[in-house]
Amino acid sequence: MAKILLVDHTSGMRKYVREILEGSVSNHIYIEASNGLEAINQYLNHSPDLVIMEIILPYLDGIEALKKILDFHSEAKVIIISAFFTSIIEKEVLELGARFYLRKPFQNANIIKCVQMLIYDTQLKDLSHG
Repeated sequence: MAKILLVDHTSGMRKYVREILEGSVSNHIYIEASNGLEAINQYLNHSPDLVIMEIILPYLDGIEALKKILDFHSEAKVIIISAFFTSIIEKEVLELGARFYLRKPFQNANIIKCVQMLIYDTQLKDLSHG
């Protein structure tokens, strides 16, 4: 069972992503944040296995939140999802350390595949240390 932090300024989008994942990726714990500062606090308090985060966030944008999270844990697994897309932003977040960048509206199958790849990788590492 993995902990997944969902970060988006709209509760509707957090709910939407959660419902997609609950329908296909079983038995995970979901933590939510509505802004960049809350995302960092939730990350520090819960040590999630995966973060799914929007770029456009109040108080601290997703790029700055990504940098802070990676400062705390360089191996953090982060998927960026956003309707705000430029190839420059995509390149920047991937170079910073995000594992995937998905454009909204995204195909449900794409986010499921990304989550499964990252969660499965986490579980393999846990088994190799146990």
